[in-house]
Amino acid sequence: MNWLINQWLRTAIIDGKQKLDNKSGTPQGGIISPLLANIYLHEVIDNRIIKEIKPLLKGDIFIVRYADDFIIGLEYQSDAERLYKVLPQRLQKYGLELSLEKSRLQNFAPQNKERKNTIDFLGFTHYWTKSSFGSNVIQRKTRNKSKTRIIKELYDLIKANRHKKLKEQQQAITRKLQGIYQYFAIRGNYKFLNLIYDKALFFWYKMLNLRGGRKKSYNSNAFIEFKRIFALPKLRIIHNI
Repeated sequence: MNWLINQWLRTAIIDGKQKLDNKSGTPQGGIISPLLANIYLHEVIDNRIIKEIKPLLKGDIFIVRYADDFIIGLEYQSDAERLYKVLPQRLQKYGLELSLEKSRLQNFAPQNKERKNTIDFLGFTHYWTKSSFGSNVIQRKTRNKSKTRIIKELYDLIKANRHKKLKEQQQAITRKLQGIYQYFAIRGNYKFLNLIYDKALFFWYKMLNLRGGRKKSYNSNAFIEFKRIFALPKLRIIHNI
């Protein structure tokens, strides 16, 4: 097993036409890289660092991590400020480097009335709002950068498939929408899901009419019947969190 892992780690990286030898760390894009990185980060961040730091704090601490993206939550601001200063050195001890450009200290509390009292994490923007009962709750919506990327990917997909048979186009768009729904269909994010569904129909209508040259393949009335025959999956909330 060790031999096999070493072979994976020594795998060269192809950057365009250039071949680069991997001398340290896990190779970018390697099939084993996410697994090895996750095992190491679980041991270093989830276990060792938290166990080392927790006894030194006034209050509680928790960590939410996905691969190398993580949030550390602390009960007291004074603890957060101390940890923010020492964390880079703690990570360096294990051969890791904290990206200061992507890291920040955030007082994420409902009492904080700053305009930018939000956290971007794993494609979502987390923010405080009021529930129907008037209590403070955390809501999530699709991050703006993620929204722009997803809309572009959807447009590119529909454009790339515009010359295929209509059934094949429907299947390709359906798979794309289902993938988006599976991740982003959480409570409070309905507005984004509705936008994506409308964009899919608009892009499809536009591309179908580009195929006909100057003469439109479908007018608005004909497209209503088209949508009934080649229906796309309707949005629904999948994750109630």
